[in-house]
Amino acid sequence: MDVSRALTLVAVVAFTLQFLIFLYLYPSYRARFFRYLLWAWGLFALGKAFKLVAAPFPPSDGGWVSALLDAGGAAGFLFILAAALAFRWGYRIRPSHAVVAVAYVAVVALLGRLSPAGSGGMPLV
Repeated sequence: MDVSRALTLVAVVAFTLQFLIFLYLYPSYRARFFRYLLWAWGLFALGKAFKLVAAPFPPSDGGWVSALLDAGGAAGFLFILAAALAFRWGYRIRPSHAVVAVAYVAVVALLGRLSPAGSGGMPLV
C-alpha cells in the first residue's frame, strides 16, 4: 500500500471513530450545534471512505466523482460553520441560508468538475 492510500485509510478510520463517538454522545446531549456537527462529520467520513474505495479504479466518469467529493467537503465545512454559530449565538439554518449553501456547494462541484486535474473547487473553501 502506498503512502497516499495509507494516509487516506488512517483518515477514514479517524473520521469514522470520531463520528461514532459523536453519535454515541448525541442522545444524551441533544443540542442543535451537535446535530450540525454530526452531519459534518458524517459527510467527511463518507467522503474519505468513498475516496479510498474509488482510488484503485481509473477515473472514467469525466470528473463527477471528484466533483461529488468536493461538494461533500464543502457541505461539511458549511455544517461546521453552522455548528460553531449555533453553539455561540443560537444560530438556526433557515431556508434562505440553505439556498445560499446549496448554490455554493453546486459552484464548488461545478468547479471541481471543470478542473482538468480534479479537486479544483476545494481551494475555494
